[in-house]
Amino acid sequence: MNSGPAALYIHIPFCAKKCDYCDFYSIPVNDGGGGRLMDGFIEALAKDIEGQIKAFGAEALSSVYIGGGTPSLLGSRRMKELLDFLAAVLREYRRSPHEIAEFTVEVNPESLDEDFLRVCAEGGVTRISCGVQTFSEAARRAVGRGGGIGRLKSALSLLGE
Repeated sequence: MNSGPAALYIHIPFCAKKCDYCDFYSIPVNDGGGGRLMDGFIEALAKDIEGQIKAFGAEALSSVYIGGGTPSLLGSRRMKELLDFLAAVLREYRRSPHEIAEFTVEVNPESLDEDFLRVCAEGGVTRISCGVQTFSEAARRAVGRGGGIGRLKSALSLLGE
């Protein structure tokens, strides 16, 4: 079956903590083994993506959206592994990640850094969606949102560069 261009949504189910308002499937991870869990997830995800693209006969990807959860919690090393894998799959169709019209990655300010943004840019990501929710500390606390206003401003500053 040859269906032409397709869109791909990748759900990264990891968060630093579960926010009170969130209904998305997510697994709170911390330093106590979360890294091993995320490593195994990336490996399984790569196999699943490859199988799904082949099963649906997608010739190319017109759109990729990596959401969650908190994709930026993967860190730059795991994100690079995921983006390198996507690039390898696209090369099978003589395409490049830089040919994807819209390539979005969600980030949370608390787990965003310059290295993660560099990996995304090099991997063909064209848009970053940053989960701010509110600049009111009281509102953030009321819904169990992590981080603080200072970190939000630092993250937005990184995104503005």
